[in-house]
Amino acid sequence: MLYIRSLTFNFVFYVNLIVQMILWTPYYFLSPRHRAWFVPKFWSRTSMWLYDKIAGTKSEITGRENLPEGSFILAPKHQSFWDAIAFFPYLHDPLYILKRELTW
Repeated sequence: MLYIRSLTFNFVFYVNLIVQMILWTPYYFLSPRHRAWFVPKFWSRTSMWLYDKIAGTKSEITGRENLPEGSFILAPKHQSFWDAIAFFPYLHDPLYILKRELTW
């Protein structure tokens, strides 16, 4: 059963990604930056909702009240892809930094 739920989640996750990319691309590239962030945040929220409903895994992020106002660095351990998208809806105006080695 776990294997079927995992396969189902992966399939629906990528279908969700492709459909939202097709639907939201014009809005994302034609909107001002503060409005364009709606698109990846919406995708992240829907992905986490699918994660909960299909995979049956609950996620809880605690300590958001400890995040400072203004700019700060959030450095998750990246033990999975989950932390790359789970924090995204809670950040006001995020800027992701990618190591050059990850593109090789």
